[in-house]
Order: sequence, then C-alpha cells, then structure tokens
Amino acid sequence: MKVLSLMFFVFFVPGTAVSQERDPSWPDPNWDGTTASIWLTFRTSAQMIDKCALKIAHEVKVDRENGWPAYCNSFENTSVVLERIAELKQMMKSLRISKKNLKTLSSGKIWIGAPKDYAILSWGRPKDINRTLTATRSREQWVYEGGYLYIENGKVVAIQN
Repeated sequence: MKVLSLMFFVFFVPGTAVSQERDPSWPDPNWDGTTASIWLTFRTSAQMIDKCALKIAHEVKVDRENGWPAYCNSFENTSVVLERIAELKQMMKSLRISKKNLKTLSSGKIWIGAPKDYAILSWGRPKDINRTLTATRSREQWVYEGGYLYIENGKVVAIQN
C-alpha cells in the first residue's frame, strides 16, 4: 500500500519534483510528475524513442515548438535516445546510402523496392509485425501509427497509409 500511495503522489500531483530516490532510472530528478509519468512510457516505447532519435540522427533541423513531439525536448539527451541515435548512425554508415536516398529517408518517406532497413531509417521501428507464411512465400506487414508497410524478401513491396 505504501508503494501505491507513492505512485499516486508522483503521477497525480502537478508540479511535484521527482526524486532519484524513488526510481534511479529517471535521468532528471527535477522533472515534474507529468514529465516523469511520460518517461515511464517513453523509455520502453521504440516508436516514441525513434520519433526523437531519427530527427537527430538525420541531423534534421526541427522547430522545437511544432516540429516534433514535445516530449523530445525533455528526453533527447537521455541514454535511451543517445544509444538509439548511435545505432541509427551506424546503420546509415554500414548501408552506404546515397545522399539522395538519405535525404528522402530523413524526410520520412519510403518507396517500393527500398530495403527494409531503409524503412526503419525513415519511419522507425514498427509497432508490430504481422507475418504471413504460405507454401511459396513469406510476407510481413509492419504496423505503424499512420500506416502499414509490406515486406517481402527484405524489400518494401507495398505501402498503405
């Protein structure tokens, strides 16, 4: 019961500072209760992390008020985002992507025939992957907030949004 009342205090009292003593995984002990509660979801959401990390990894100039989710302003320097940026940059380097394709990917676009890794560099990690296996082929449906990508043999074969 003591833990439950502590959680109620942390999440529902606006303007309350969060202490590292309560949960050492919070990177900033000065976050208010709202920011701390968003952090609890953010740190385990590949899609939320990628929304911040992709912009930074692609070195896209963003309008911090309107150009990306507000939570990115609080979490962009956390270890989960910085680690993801490093992974994305390594992926870009190892794939040897042309400047033209890299520019397209950095704008959040993907095309039919693109390798599935390009989809990750454009749309981020999917929320879910549905697999269909038949006698002759294997197909994946990558589920995103705003649409679906269909992958066969490591390539994007269809886009639905």
